[in-house]
Amino acid sequence: MAVTDQENLEIVVYDLAKGALTGDAVIKRFPAFSSVGYEAAGMRFRMWNDRQVMLAVGRNHAEMVDWNSGELLWEYTGELIWNAHAVELLPNGVIAVAGSTGNNLTFFDSADRDNQSPVRLEMTDAHGVVWDPAQSLLWACGGNRLRAFSVELTNGVIAVQEQTSRAFQLPEAGAHDLQPVYGRAGLYWVSTAKSLFVFDSAAGVLSPAGLEGVEQANIKGIGNFADGVLVQTVANASAESWNTDRILLYLYNEELDWYIMLPLLSPSASLYKLRVVNFEYHSSAA
Repeated sequence: MAVTDQENLEIVVYDLAKGALTGDAVIKRFPAFSSVGYEAAGMRFRMWNDRQVMLAVGRNHAEMVDWNSGELLWEYTGELIWNAHAVELLPNGVIAVAGSTGNNLTFFDSADRDNQSPVRLEMTDAHGVVWDPAQSLLWACGGNRLRAFSVELTNGVIAVQEQTSRAFQLPEAGAHDLQPVYGRAGLYWVSTAKSLFVFDSAAGVLSPAGLEGVEQANIKGIGNFADGVLVQTVANASAESWNTDRILLYLYNEELDWYIMLPLLSPSASLYKLRVVNFEYHSSAA
């Protein structure tokens, strides 16, 4: 599991089997590039051109690096993506970035190191993006909206078309995180300021998550492992109002039909987003 540490300006990848956020549990650290010094907000782990890659965004910066070597493969810094919150790499090589303060969803060709032809769409309070392999759509959330886009890349030209018939209005505002429910193809976690939902993209149904014992409000990052273990970052104002000093890990108790919370403390950090590392998401659709 990876988490953005905004106190130490880095993304840290932990082995949660160690049972604590300690040094011996750290698998990798990705520091912010010194030339930019951005405050990491969101990240993704994907396969691209037979390489394991990490994408990361924060403020007005986005980048893609090689997981093994740390080599910088692509980057952008500029006003198109101010206050970038989330990033996704599509199978065709397009990188989508959600910028909340800039109220936009911006698309880049990862093969274009000069970023000559990005495509920028207006989207109020854009916070989350995720590729849907089963539907071949990009889902994005912001405000009280969940929107779907088809994205094509032909000879370096990006074409984005909103699928308005697939759009959804959330029951409340404050859409924040949008993540796959790993192991359940076509299902996605959607968090808002007050609630946690599960979205079924095939059926077009949004339902309350209804997980007893699991935090529902102020979720900044959520993910799950294939065995059902859940992880969250929930803001507790450890530094800024959106930060936390702990990861919430949940184990399901079948007898009680309840999730047991195990908080993992990280007192020297100001954590924000988390991501379950899954490089095979595009190919597995799971």
